[in-house]
Amino acid sequence: MASQESHAEAETAAAGGGDAAQAESQDVPMEMQQWFFHPEGGEGDQAVVGPVTFQHVMTLLKSGEIYAETPVWSPSLPGWLRLRESPLKDVYQKMHAEEDDEDEDMVGEAGGHGQANGVTAAAAASSSHVSNGTGGPHHAPSPAPEEEQTARMKRAEYEAVDEKLRYIDPMDGKPKMFNDTTMQWITVIFTDGPQPSEESAKSGGASAAAAASSSASSSSSA
Repeated sequence: MASQESHAEAETAAAGGGDAAQAESQDVPMEMQQWFFHPEGGEGDQAVVGPVTFQHVMTLLKSGEIYAETPVWSPSLPGWLRLRESPLKDVYQKMHAEEDDEDEDMVGEAGGHGQANGVTAAAAASSSHVSNGTGGPHHAPSPAPEEEQTARMKRAEYEAVDEKLRYIDPMDGKPKMFNDTTMQWITVIFTDGPQPSEESAKSGGASAAAAASSSASSSSSA
């Protein structure tokens, strides 16, 4: 806080008694001047605060202690002015514009997170439920079984594999071999001859044909 004399000098100069000081101060940059202000509801000399530096004015602006309607004065001014009418108005407007931008960024980030979370939740719901055509969701159908894994090799190569790692499937007659990479049984397709299942089919067909021929001969003899 300034002394009573400083308050009186500020009031006298602001009233027009400091023309010489004003003329000398007009060439001094705003950032290097001393400032006085009337706090809210202040009256008389005791209510005048100052002189304070420009940096202190910035602190008071940020804290909200002074604002657009606060009366301010410096030796470069002809008298007391509202802050919004003084050279400090540009500083005030810039400061509040930056604060507004920060607020908008925070709101935008919050909205973006909310939207992203909403999209993620919707995608999760869509992936786990499928519309049944009546507006009611039901569980998605089970995935199709995995495609049968196969390997192509010559019969001799297959027969050279340890018998513990290969067998002929009695269900479909296909040769199977254990793949130690995938740790699964795979179907083997011979590249140099018919599959065992095809051989069984041919053998079975030949036997059936022979039986039919024998039966026909017996009937003819009778």
